Amino acid sequence: MENLVIGIPARNEAATIAELADNLEAAAALLGEGIRSELVLAHQPGGDDTLERWNSRRFRLPQRVLHGPEGVSGKGRNVKQLILYTREVGAHLMLVDADLRFYHPSDVAQFVGTDQLARGGMTLPLWCRPRGQGNSTDFLACPLLYAMFGARVRHPLAGQMILTNKMLETIDVDALPDDYGVDVALTIQGLNEGLAIDQVVVPFPGHEAGGNSGRIMENVASATLTFLAGGVESRRTDVTWPPGWWEGQTILPTSTRSLRPLIDDLLFDERVSEEQHDVLTAMLERTQAEVRDFWCDELAHAIRLAQAGHPVDPLASGLVGPFLVHAEYRRRLELDFAAAEAYVADLGTRLANAIS
Repeated sequence: MENLVIGIPARNEAATIAELADNLEAAAALLGEGIRSELVLAHQPGGDDTLERWNSRRFRLPQRVLHGPEGVSGKGRNVKQLILYTREVGAHLMLVDADLRFYHPSDVAQFVGTDQLARGGMTLPLWCRPRGQGNSTDFLACPLLYAMFGARVRHPLAGQMILTNKMLETIDVDALPDDYGVDVALTIQGLNEGLAIDQVVVPFPGHEAGGNSGRIMENVASATLTFLAGGVESRRTDVTWPPGWWEGQTILPTSTRSLRPLIDDLLFDERVSEEQHDVLTAMLERTQAEVRDFWCDELAHAIRLAQAGHPVDPLASGLVGPFLVHAEYRRRLELDFAAAEAYVADLGTRLANAIS
């Protein structure tokens, strides 16, 4: 008998939490008698009735709530609570973000395969997000992990992953960030420990991208640059995604959400000067190769400075403007899915060459 905690980190997710809980209970029923599941909500108080909606359900599975303190936020804090609880009960941990819509109950069975649990590492999804979403994944985390480890991990920031009990025992919880960087930090720890990293093809569950791309990117950059500053010893060329993994999947329309307002906010918030803002916005009129090289050079420069011992937080903050411009430029291009995927892979190769 295997024990599984299905952990949901949540703050202000009233719109989705009840339907997600319904789907996760249905998912647990599909796992069969060999896996005993428990639903665990790691809840931080916010401004809505997420907790009340959770508590009002009639649960068919064992469930519990891990309460965060008032006035404290950050996804990483919730995830750390879930890791510590799951260790205590000797289970595997399936993390599922609370804001996922249209969740497919069959997804959990794809992650909780006997082989994946036995391999003792982590399992991440391969899914087709709309272009223009997942920018921190596509243009930061994926290229950085390839440059760092030689590993092709397509969705290291996924709001859905399995951490086996073997991996949970290796995690340095205190070293995990308190914010959005926690997902990539977990992936980095798995890679660095030499654990198995599986990737399974599942449908995209639906996720409404918000207006916090810059903050997510900054958190992810800070987590990865902090690790880089300590040095990387392992190469993980054994970790890769299958060629053409997206074939047969539903390709969703490109996001219509422009990042230009976020670029302009950098000027209004005095994070960049007028001259810097002009340089950034002028990049939107340049060629694809020029914008690619601009972003790759900025990222490689930050990596080299982090490795040389420069403070990480200002390096991550300084990348926000170039990141947003590059992501907005890519969103505007008319590309098919295969071309967009080829670009993500190529960016990782170019970044690896730039810092070698």
